[in-house]
Amino acid sequence: MTKRPELDARRVLELLLQPDTTPAMLAPKLGASPEAIDEARALAHEIDTAEIDAVLAMPPVLGRALLRAAAQAGRLEIVKAAGTEGDKEVQREAKRLAHALKQRGVELELPPKAVEAPRPVAEPQPAAEPPVFLSSLDGHGERAVFWTRNLPGRGVELAQVVVSDERGILDFLLADLSRKRFRELADELPRRGEVTIREVPRAEAAQVIERARVAARDGGECPGSFPAWAAQVLGPVPAEAPPPPAPAEAPPSDPDEVRPLVAGSAALLEEPELGRWRPDDHTLRKLALRLDEVGTSALFLGGAAGDVQRNEAAESAIEAEMESWFDERRRGLYAGWLLDTARLFETTDRGEQARKAVATGRMLASGAPVVEIPFCRELFARVFRPRLPGEPTPGDEGASDLLVLPGTDAPGGQGR
Repeated sequence: MTKRPELDARRVLELLLQPDTTPAMLAPKLGASPEAIDEARALAHEIDTAEIDAVLAMPPVLGRALLRAAAQAGRLEIVKAAGTEGDKEVQREAKRLAHALKQRGVELELPPKAVEAPRPVAEPQPAAEPPVFLSSLDGHGERAVFWTRNLPGRGVELAQVVVSDERGILDFLLADLSRKRFRELADELPRRGEVTIREVPRAEAAQVIERARVAARDGGECPGSFPAWAAQVLGPVPAEAPPPPAPAEAPPSDPDEVRPLVAGSAALLEEPELGRWRPDDHTLRKLALRLDEVGTSALFLGGAAGDVQRNEAAESAIEAEMESWFDERRRGLYAGWLLDTARLFETTDRGEQARKAVATGRMLASGAPVVEIPFCRELFARVFRPRLPGEPTPGDEGASDLLVLPGTDAPGGQGR
């Protein structure tokens, strides 16, 4: 089998800069992956500001071409670094460029290779980790975590994990993206309608995934490809679930401060991230039948007095269903969701809403009667309140509509 003839660096650079060729078209000719070619093309176009480490991390066939681009742009420090730090082929290309520059009167002394002592461990500095993102909770307590890892010479690995504190790991998708494509996707993520997707510290994203891993271990759902990835990235499953994310500011504790916050808790459901929060369809259908019976019953008086009786009966029906719905398990769930959402409000400059969410969650968890918590009543009542034409009803969609990877719209993604 004959070896593929090696293209010279000048020709590879020409191919990278041709706008009518795609990375997939060039991959067989250059013997590099489409993701690496796409990354090299972005570096070639941004060579004036490209990081030395990023150039040296490229496969040799692309690294030699990028050295040509650096020399043409006057980035001689890249050529100089490649003379000792790059792959052997890249080092030879750096020497050829230094010789060519010398013939044109440009002196570029490549440092001699160290032969005695190894290079200090501190150089070069590793590339900064790309950001991670977290979506707001939907009405089922589900959300998407977008976890990232550097892939030296290839770009960024993006893992999309749909999680639930109750049900475990609901979906898991992976894609390798060039850094350029990842930057484009990262710019798009926070703009996904009523769902808020925000950049968070890695520790907070890991905390959310770990809660779901514990639920999966204890009988929940888990895709078959997830455990091996999670073990490599996050380590063993913790013995106990960590607490949900919570606001950094100390929550209110004075009863005189808590009561007015809880009194205004119905307004929390006006926030766009809580637009999908509602009881399940079975519970709502059961309540709807009871309200229909109230509206059509012949047992009430006629006229205004009958209207008062019907309103009181409807209120009683809502309160009875509400008290039945918020059992001990759901109190705990909603208290955790409200604490988690308070963290979201805090990081998006909604301090008053954050305080209301914390106070409401604490009151729910305390076992206080739900009729004293306006948030609980509004969760039911708003579903049956007349709406203006075109105003949406709180939806029943899950976190699955957050998915952006294949089957996905993520540019350049390749699910696996």
